[in-house]
Amino acid sequence: NKELSEKGSLIIYLLKVPNTRYEEISFKIEQSMTVEYLQPAAVSVYEYYDIASEKRCVKFYRPQRESGELLRLCQNEACQCAEENCSKQRTEQISNDKRLEKACESTESSKIDFVYKVRVEAFLDSYTTDSYNVSILQTFKQGTTDESPQGNNRTFLTYLHCREALGLTPGKTYLIMGTSSDIHIVGTSYRY
Repeated sequence: NKELSEKGSLIIYLLKVPNTRYEEISFKIEQSMTVEYLQPAAVSVYEYYDIASEKRCVKFYRPQRESGELLRLCQNEACQCAEENCSKQRTEQISNDKRLEKACESTESSKIDFVYKVRVEAFLDSYTTDSYNVSILQTFKQGTTDESPQGNNRTFLTYLHCREALGLTPGKTYLIMGTSSDIHIVGTSYRY
């Protein structure tokens, strides 16, 4: 179906689909444009003449993951859904006026609640999550969720596939900005 193929669909017609053994179908795709975040692709198997039927199997796939499950950030037994783009370190020269403008931003689409100067004390990677233990050296803007962060250590979590874009190095200091929705309280500790 050329029309569906142009919209990003690939349709493969099979005479039979076995239900007693696994069947593998391979095909090659080529990425024509680089994007930061690839959406999962749904693979549906259904009876051709019964498209509206409830008898269909759907599984999600992504190139970066073994399956299409939602991303979660986990520390010990506590996990949170975190299906979003990677945070990125801004490495270009930014004037203090631009930093101040960004820190004071408060629009419907972009609001900065906290601004901290932090030092990365330790880095720990696990199966699904990178964990950064940071000391909050200075609080430039304090949000409403974490009321006394200065002088304390906090945990910043991110995905393994975001490590390069984030580029944090233990021993170095960074200016970190974010929203209150990025802060999660687990017991008596705060995770960002």
